[in-house]
Amino acid sequence: AADGLCRDLIAADEGNAGLWHMRAGIAAHGKDWSAAEIYYRRAIALAPRAGQPWLGLAKIYIAMDDLDLAAPAAAEALTRGLAPDDEASARELVAHGMFRRGEIMVGRAELAALVPYYQQRCAPETRDALYQILDKAKGETDDPHLRMEQLSTKLQELEQDPRNFQLTRYLKAEMVHIMNTYRLKPKEYSVSETKAR
Repeated sequence: AADGLCRDLIAADEGNAGLWHMRAGIAAHGKDWSAAEIYYRRAIALAPRAGQPWLGLAKIYIAMDDLDLAAPAAAEALTRGLAPDDEASARELVAHGMFRRGEIMVGRAELAALVPYYQQRCAPETRDALYQILDKAKGETDDPHLRMEQLSTKLQELEQDPRNFQLTRYLKAEMVHIMNTYRLKPKEYSVSETKAR
């Protein structure tokens, strides 16, 4: 029904990039990735300076498990400008693309730059939970390697429940900060569809 209405609106105003973007979002919601890609690309062609269609394209590539296409699309979105929350998502995708290409230090710097953003937007209850996790790990060991192992274990536990999305996002940012502070090397990286939303 929504796609039909959108199709009718597009028929009346074919050059409206916003309508194509909306139709792409509808297709993506229905997991019709190929249609969503076509519609996002149409929105991009009509509004080449807009960042949002590029981010939408990046998100469907993540949903299709194709980080090699998602990271460059997210980078394109960043060059065109995004709202702060969308910019953070795009920077995460770009950083994960850097990790995949072996550009570890550049990727870590990209994520480290997001720490103040995450801290500013952290809800009080999420911040309290985060500080409890960090304080517990710090109280148990002064060794940053062991602390990272504890935090990684806690992160895996938290990721089992989608309601912990914000907490895991903030915990990852803090882990990157610890890695940069102590010059620790990461063991692995992964990106899932839910992290791109």
